[in-house]
Amino acid sequence: MPCPLVLAQRIQQDLAHTIVPGDRNWDLPEVIRCEEEGAGLPTKNLLGWAPATTLSTEQRQLIEGAGITPDDFGATTGRYQLNKALFEIIADHMRRTTSMKLSDGLHESEKGSISQVIWQEIITYLIPQYQIPNIIG
Repeated sequence: MPCPLVLAQRIQQDLAHTIVPGDRNWDLPEVIRCEEEGAGLPTKNLLGWAPATTLSTEQRQLIEGAGITPDDFGATTGRYQLNKALFEIIADHMRRTTSMKLSDGLHESEKGSISQVIWQEIITYLIPQYQIPNIIG
């Protein structure tokens, strides 16, 4: 699951980019930004971060209808960044949905894809203190 603060910021950045198109890259909120000098911007390796995208008219109306602006997510809880209005809008859409497809299918590759398939590889060397194979997964 993406970091709630990163995901909330991503929604705000998508909205900001839709309103005023520009640079799609954005930085993290100061409270979780890397303090290391010269760290640069986040990358897709940070779960939940991605360059800003242009929202559809329906997406923009939904987000703005939940009280979200480029400067305020409207969270009712700080830790989980819950925007109750957005949560209720999404729940309502899901209640009205008659069928749902969550993915395009199962990835056949054992490596290199972002899929909900467990992958593990047994390494041939042993961990000395335990004398068991090292399993990476």
